[in-house]
Amino acid sequence: MLAAELACIVVCCVSSAPAQSVPLHYPRQKTIAVRSETVLAGIDLYSTSAERVIDILGKPTRINRAAGNEFEWVTDDCRLSIVFWGRWVRSIDVQGSRRDCKFGFTGHGLKVGSTVDQVRSTYAPFTYSPGLLLPGYAPDCRLHPPVPCASNRLGLVVEGEPMFVDSHCHLDGPRFDPDRAEVISRAQAGGISNILAVGTGDGPGTLDCAVKLAERYEFVYATVGIHPHEAKLASDADFNQLEQLTNKPKVIAWGEIGLDYYYDHSPRDVQKDVFIRQMELARAAKLPIVIHCRPSEDSDDAWEDCLALIHGHWKPSGLGGILHCFTSTWAHAKRALDMGFMISFAGNVTFPKAQRIRDSAKEVPLDRMLIETDSPFLAPIPYRGKRNEPAFVKEVARQIGELRGLSTEEVGAQTSQNFYRFFSLPESGSAI
Repeated sequence: MLAAELACIVVCCVSSAPAQSVPLHYPRQKTIAVRSETVLAGIDLYSTSAERVIDILGKPTRINRAAGNEFEWVTDDCRLSIVFWGRWVRSIDVQGSRRDCKFGFTGHGLKVGSTVDQVRSTYAPFTYSPGLLLPGYAPDCRLHPPVPCASNRLGLVVEGEPMFVDSHCHLDGPRFDPDRAEVISRAQAGGISNILAVGTGDGPGTLDCAVKLAERYEFVYATVGIHPHEAKLASDADFNQLEQLTNKPKVIAWGEIGLDYYYDHSPRDVQKDVFIRQMELARAAKLPIVIHCRPSEDSDDAWEDCLALIHGHWKPSGLGGILHCFTSTWAHAKRALDMGFMISFAGNVTFPKAQRIRDSAKEVPLDRMLIETDSPFLAPIPYRGKRNEPAFVKEVARQIGELRGLSTEEVGAQTSQNFYRFFSLPESGSAI
C-alpha cells in the first residue's frame, strides 16, 4: 500500500522554524511542496485521485459536496482543504488562525532546509489557472489559492521519476533490425513511459507492423494507416485489413495519413481520395487520426488542402487527432486546435533554421502539445545526422522548455499527461 511506502505521514501543528525537507518516494510524480510560515501541502494536480489522497492523509474531517467536493482535514487551528474535480485534485489550500499552522509530514531520510535553488531543477510546486492545470515553479511562493511565503525554503519535496512519452515513431524499419530490443530498452531506462508506434510501414503488405510491436512490448501502443507516399498502392483489400486491425486492443489511432506535396510519390488527387476514405474508416472505428502534412517547397499548399479536407470530412466526428511533426505557422496550428487536434513537435524544432517551428511552439497551449521523435528520422541536436530513437525525445522537451521557461522534466510531465488524457489511457508508472 502507498501508506507503507511513505512511512509515517501525519497532520500536526509545529513551530515557525524553517520547514524541513523530507524525500519520499512516489514513482513518476512530482508531488508535494510544503513551505515555511504558511505551509502548502501540494498533491500532484494531474494524477492523484481522491482515493489516493485519503490513503495518504487518512479519513477527512469533513466533506462539503456543495462546495464542489471539498475535503477538509482539521487539527487544532489548522485546516487543509482539497477540492476535487471529478476524482482528481483541482486545488489545495492551507489555512489557520496561527501563523505557525503547518501540515507536517514525517518519514525516513530526513533532510533539512533545502533551498529553492537547490531543488528547483528537479522538483517544482504546481500552479493552477482556471481551465488549465500547468506544472511550473511559482517564484513568488504562491499556488492557487494564493498563500504567502516568507522564505525560499521548501518544506517538503517528494521525489519523482521524470516521465516522457514519444508520441510518434517508426520502430519497424530495417534501420532498427540490428538492435531494436536494445533501442527499446534504452527508452525504458531513460524514463520513456510509453511509445506510440506508427503502423504505416512500407505500405500495403506491412500495415500490421506497429501492432506486432505493441503486442510484444507492454509500454508500446500502435496506429494503423496508409501513408500518403503509398496512397497509389492502396486497394480495397488493404482498407479491409486496416478495418480488421482496428479491433486490436492496443490500436489507439489511425495514421499517419494526409498529404505530401514535397515528394509527390503518389498523385495529389489519389492522396486526397485515400485520405478522405481513411477518415471515413477512422470515424467508423471511432479512432482519432494522426496527420502527415508536408507542402511543396516555399509553399503552404498542402496545409491549406489538408486543413480544408479535415474541416469538411473530419471535424464533425468530434474525434480530433494529432498534427504530427508540426512545421507550419501558428495560424495553421490554431485552425487545427479549433477542430480538436493536438500539436506534436519533433526533433526538427532544435534545428538552427527551424525558427518558424519554434515560433509556433511558443504559441501552442501547453495542454494541447505533444512531443515525438519520428524515429529513425529527424534526430535532434546534439544527435543530428545519426539515427533517431525514442530516448532522444528528451531533447525535444529540452528545446520546448527553453522556449517556454520550463525544465525538460516539466515539459515531459505535461506532454505525457496530455497524451494520456487525449487517448483516455492510464498513466504508465503511476501505479504504486
